[in-house]
Amino acid sequence: MIFPKIVKKLNKINNEAAIFRPEYSGGPKVRVIGPGGPYVVDLVAKSCTCVRFDLTELPCTHAYVSIIGNNEKIEKYVNVLYYVDTFKNVYSHYINPTNHEDHWPKVEDCAEILPPKVKGAQIMKSLTAKVPNEILHVADEFLVILNRLGGRGADCSSSLPCISVNISQLLL
Repeated sequence: MIFPKIVKKLNKINNEAAIFRPEYSGGPKVRVIGPGGPYVVDLVAKSCTCVRFDLTELPCTHAYVSIIGNNEKIEKYVNVLYYVDTFKNVYSHYINPTNHEDHWPKVEDCAEILPPKVKGAQIMKSLTAKVPNEILHVADEFLVILNRLGGRGADCSSSLPCISVNISQLLL
């Protein structure tokens, strides 16, 4: 049995499928004509050129038309993840309750666990190594112009904002 919500989606796809027309080639691939251009559905690979069938593993509108045209059941092409039995099997086990944290055994003589070291500075250096000097020079000139518009040099005593940043220092 398929989930009711998935059945609703399949019913909606059924309603949309009326505007598509399949063209059978005699093989497992079917060309479907309709809005958005022609689509190719491969029923063996369970794929369509619209990619929806590939991603969701539910038949898209184009695949639906092809499946119905071959007098096959839609359920054959729905992934087992959408079945109630699969859900029940996955969640059939139970998790035993545990005591509150206050009742846990105390651990003594244990080394402190530290977080891993971040390599952010190394990453930034590798990124700036790839930036050409011409770009850094142009960025510095741009900031000089912004400083002239927004303030009086390094003292920034005007009421307008002052930007005194060296772009190469930001990237290092």
